Amino acid sequence: MANPKKVLEEGKAVIIDKLPPDFREKHDEININLRVMALPEKTQIPEISEKHLGTLVSVEGKLQKIKQRYLTLKVGYFKCTRCGTLHEIEQETGLGPNQIQEPLECSKYSGGCGRAASSTSFKFLKDQSKYLNTEKLEIQDLPEGALGAKIQRKIGYVFDDLTGILQPGDVVNLVAIVQTRPRLRRGNPTTELDLLLEITALERLERAYDQIEITEEDIIQIKNAARNPDVFSNLVNSIAPSVYGHFYPKLAMGHSIQCSGVLNVKCQTVRESEAIFIFLMSATQVPRKLKSLSL
Repeated sequence: MANPKKVLEEGKAVIIDKLPPDFREKHDEININLRVMALPEKTQIPEISEKHLGTLVSVEGKLQKIKQRYLTLKVGYFKCTRCGTLHEIEQETGLGPNQIQEPLECSKYSGGCGRAASSTSFKFLKDQSKYLNTEKLEIQDLPEGALGAKIQRKIGYVFDDLTGILQPGDVVNLVAIVQTRPRLRRGNPTTELDLLLEITALERLERAYDQIEITEEDIIQIKNAARNPDVFSNLVNSIAPSVYGHFYPKLAMGHSIQCSGVLNVKCQTVRESEAIFIFLMSATQVPRKLKSLSL
């Protein structure tokens, strides 16, 4: 979808215009976010390139980590130190840090003294200003859909009501606008640009295991599966079924899952699970390791 920001803003304006007049009169500010999901095509993270700049893409991936949580200035209020007039300046809510945009003058149209910024100064009123909750995310390509041996990652940003929803380990479907940001060298922008995702909508496909809530029905099914004599074989076969082969790594993982519930009682008050360590080496690294050992 081309020009997604313009389309989303126009859609938001149409929704607000359709609201009942009495509702709009009671609320000075109406905060509505238009979220669009179910795009006809999906794009893998490694496929995102310059042809997607400024367009809306649908991406499936796994949230690796939440790198930062912070506030982004949306509307700044400034006070003229000469006459005390308040000025409201809407800020550019881009990806990453941006300089605060101050008034260029104390405009007479706002009841000010008419002095330019060079003839007066403005005090930033942080308590009266408006902010957006912001999260900086690191999203990686799904292993089963990765192109090549290396799993690629992208940085994404979520704002407002989309923050606080995801946790590391969640598998998500994201709809985002592809943006760019110059890389900095010694504090100065360079000609090298990073591709970033401004996430406008999201849908959680799978939760991280520590967020799954087990119901009574689930407990009954788990106990019935435990009585099955082929329970261990079924467990091993259920590990990454979309990845063909690799029987022994899956077998090792199955043993770690099977034995992770064995408790080691050190004393009456200290109980911990036995630690099991699995060493997995990529097949592409084996020749290098053997060569270094022979030398």
